[in-house]
Amino acid sequence: MSNFPLAQYKAVHAAALDGSVAFPRFALDQLVKLFNIVSDERDRLQDALQRDTGVTAVEAQCELALTLSLVKRTVDEADYERQKVKKAVALKAEGRLEKGKGVVVVTSSAAAPIYSLVAPLAMAIATGNAVACFLPSSVPTISSLLQDVLSRALNRFAYLFTTAEPSSLASIDEAVRPRARTFTVSSGGEGGRSLSDTIVAAAGAAGATAVVDRLSPSSSPSQVADLARLLVRGKFHALGRLPGSVARVFVHEESAGLLLDALLRELENAFGRDSALSSDYGRLRGVEYDAPSLSKEKEAGGRVLCGGARSAGEDDDLYRPTLVSDPSARLLTAPASGAILPVQTFSSHEDLLYRLGELDSTVLYVFAPERAVVDYLATESTASAVYENDIPLDALYDPGSILTSPSHYLTTSRLFSTTSSSSRPPPAALFAPFTPSRLSTLKALFPREDKLVAKRTKHAHTIRRVFFLQGVFITLGTILTVLLGGTGWLGWAFL
Repeated sequence: MSNFPLAQYKAVHAAALDGSVAFPRFALDQLVKLFNIVSDERDRLQDALQRDTGVTAVEAQCELALTLSLVKRTVDEADYERQKVKKAVALKAEGRLEKGKGVVVVTSSAAAPIYSLVAPLAMAIATGNAVACFLPSSVPTISSLLQDVLSRALNRFAYLFTTAEPSSLASIDEAVRPRARTFTVSSGGEGGRSLSDTIVAAAGAAGATAVVDRLSPSSSPSQVADLARLLVRGKFHALGRLPGSVARVFVHEESAGLLLDALLRELENAFGRDSALSSDYGRLRGVEYDAPSLSKEKEAGGRVLCGGARSAGEDDDLYRPTLVSDPSARLLTAPASGAILPVQTFSSHEDLLYRLGELDSTVLYVFAPERAVVDYLATESTASAVYENDIPLDALYDPGSILTSPSHYLTTSRLFSTTSSSSRPPPAALFAPFTPSRLSTLKALFPREDKLVAKRTKHAHTIRRVFFLQGVFITLGTILTVLLGGTGWLGWAFL
């Protein structure tokens, strides 16, 4: 790693240790500079992003818009006086103090090079951390531009930007003395170090999964079309390369035909009959992609409903939108990257849960008319994030809000203060030498009870609860029978 700026990396650790990055006013100043430089360089960043990754102009603008909105929101929340009062109250009331972890190592992704860099950078700055950012070399134009503009705008002693490979950073850390604690943030698993103190913005090795339960008979055509529109965007926005992109769809067997027809219509509405001619359909550049063999899918019983064909002379990075029903297990468990959307049916919720258990998919987009189905999957599946009846655009870039959760960038210190208690012996009694009188005071440390009994809440009597009204009617009927029987025949005749 000859091109690694070791001297600057040591300065970053020094900034984390001396606490200069933890001053709220310093952090606020750096966040404002971060927002301004990204906003000023918006056009250059968009051009470089399209050139390197192949995304469309709208997709590039979406990434920039989400990035700037996040930084703006972080600036609004980084009010100095409010943060100062908040910390003082927390320390006094709870004995809890939050502070930055030290040096946050950000390994950004080629799939979303702007958002995956700036989002964790902004959160790390706001929480009082120094930052070392590693930009992907597979997208050289956008990485070089980000390195240049951010290095000029932000404090170079606290924040480092480099295109060097982060793989051997662990060996470099040994040469840094004194060294602050390091914490790694990775997007999509690219370039992350094998450390326990690491978070990865991803939806599991198999990517995110969309689930469509049995559609209600009252579902209108427009509602089904809206569902198909969300699924198409969730899959084909940036061609499935994002951490939260939809990798597959599970649909109830009774609604499969209706959903597949809606998906085919939406694909044509969104990208036309020939997606190669659509300005809204991107290309797949800057990431490795091994396209599955569709001929093998057909041999395994899969049905290719659209796409898949390649014409002579087409761009190597053009992959037409492809819809496959009844896919093979290999395609169904593949990551989301690429333009193939497999759709598999399920017969029951238990069958669906079994199929989900075979996948390393930690993000679910669940579309169900009943909330109980969403609760069931959220409780019984291994998913860490479940979205109900929606696929938000920001969830594609940061599923489960991994990159943007401040708690991931903070460490908590607890203050334990001594309190007087008459139930405890004097502190001097617990120090050697332990004379018989001092040993006797140890009895006060033991609970008074020798045994405990579980206190259970008495349940209501089910028979009384179920047959209460019946008992009331029977009792009234008995009383009326006795009274009317005493009146004789005339009373009955009168009734």
